[in-house]
Amino acid sequence: MLLAAGNGTAFAAEKNGPAMKLSLESLGIPGISTSFLDAGTSMLTIHLLDDSHLLVTFSKRGLLPRLEGDPKDDDDRVVVAEVLELPTGKVMAQTEWRMHDHSRYLWSLGQGRFLLRIGSGFSTFAPLAKLGEKEPFARTSFPWRHGLASAVFVSEDGGMLTLMAQVAAPNARPQIDVGDTVEVHQDLTTVMEFYRLKGTGAEGSPVEVTSAGSLRSPVPFYLPLDSRGYLWPTEVGNNMWSVMFDDMQGKTAPMGQLQSSCTPRLEMVSHSEYLALTCRGADDRVRMASYGLDAQETWQEDFGDFGPPVFQAAPAAGRFAMSRKVEAPVVLPTALGGPPMMNNDAASTADRQEVRVYQTASGSLLLKTDASPAIKTAENFSLSEDGTELAVVREGAIEVFKLPGLTARDKDDVAEVAKFAPPEDTGPVLLGLLTGRPKARETVKAAAMAEPQPAALADVSAAVDAPGNAKVAGPAVPKRKPPTLLKPGEKAQFGGSKGAEAAPQ
Repeated sequence: MLLAAGNGTAFAAEKNGPAMKLSLESLGIPGISTSFLDAGTSMLTIHLLDDSHLLVTFSKRGLLPRLEGDPKDDDDRVVVAEVLELPTGKVMAQTEWRMHDHSRYLWSLGQGRFLLRIGSGFSTFAPLAKLGEKEPFARTSFPWRHGLASAVFVSEDGGMLTLMAQVAAPNARPQIDVGDTVEVHQDLTTVMEFYRLKGTGAEGSPVEVTSAGSLRSPVPFYLPLDSRGYLWPTEVGNNMWSVMFDDMQGKTAPMGQLQSSCTPRLEMVSHSEYLALTCRGADDRVRMASYGLDAQETWQEDFGDFGPPVFQAAPAAGRFAMSRKVEAPVVLPTALGGPPMMNNDAASTADRQEVRVYQTASGSLLLKTDASPAIKTAENFSLSEDGTELAVVREGAIEVFKLPGLTARDKDDVAEVAKFAPPEDTGPVLLGLLTGRPKARETVKAAAMAEPQPAALADVSAAVDAPGNAKVAGPAVPKRKPPTLLKPGEKAQFGGSKGAEAAPQ
């Protein structure tokens, strides 16, 4: 196997190493400053477009021309965007954007589409679909009326976009960074707006962003949402949480119960599968488990420590990538060329970013690697949409790993879990379970799809301040046997297994 170094040279790959490797220096990408990253600066992004193209963006160094009327509090810079051919690293298309701050500016919308933020404005573009045209980076803007967004979330299926803002009194401008997590700021109201996405950006299929509703809340919160529904945990006492799924059309189903000493973090990874991250007595002792929308647990894994997780999903392949930051002891050199020593002093630890790729149904770990320097967002790694490749920024290079192909059992699992997916939905986002005021879709469709106004926003104060007030009974769901390591006809040699009919814990 050969690796392209980005400058025309190639070298042999190590066993189980990356299939290709592009040096940042050979691509003309400046070094990444850890001090800037610690300050929340977005400096470099990578996104796999397909098996032969990569989108990379990075901050350009140099002087900037002064703009007439530029606000004094702007922190301008130029970001370069390039579509690279793989494995050569040849630049196929390039553009530059003038940014007005150093926060995150780019998100993948799936299907080769991207969301770009410049200041408080948003636009979409699809460079691969327009690669042969005059303007591959041509952008289409859409209205956003709440100023600087505090968080941006894209559903795992690429069909739902959520923009979040924390707004204060009129004319106030709170300084809030854009990222993958939300922080609580006093005296601010959180506004969430939902948009449905369609189109690939190719000729005859323009990218369309359509308003699908909005809500406000006294505090920010993360909503596990995709284009067909959302999950909501409610504490029922003694560290037990009941999980419900609401398909936004008035049908709500129980997803079983979880035991956790903290509020569970739920994450949709396909239309019919989700992950649950729960605490075991402390926030840094985490259990990750996988469930189907048939309310059955398929596998679980314990972690001794856990930083804020970031996920990317490849639903078509039944796979997902997870990134987390953990503290790692600093390796100290020893005198006289002896073996290195590990410094376990708490003051001498550094952040390490670990990226893992799992097969969702079975829990098989397909790849584990580090990304460096460590960051808390999903900007320095990319899982391809077909689940066959993972790109990671590591040690001054972009490395692309080839993942194992789907086995016959993997394909069967993907087809099986798809049977439990809710029906396709293109209407407004109705959060009846969350607000406690479900309404018939016919009565709210026109208002929700129109340009939202502050007075018409759904208010989730009751749901956030007092979870569990809304009691909704859902239909029974069929049970499905979880994946097993046993071959057809084989039986377990030893007892102790809960079996296929065990309820999720």
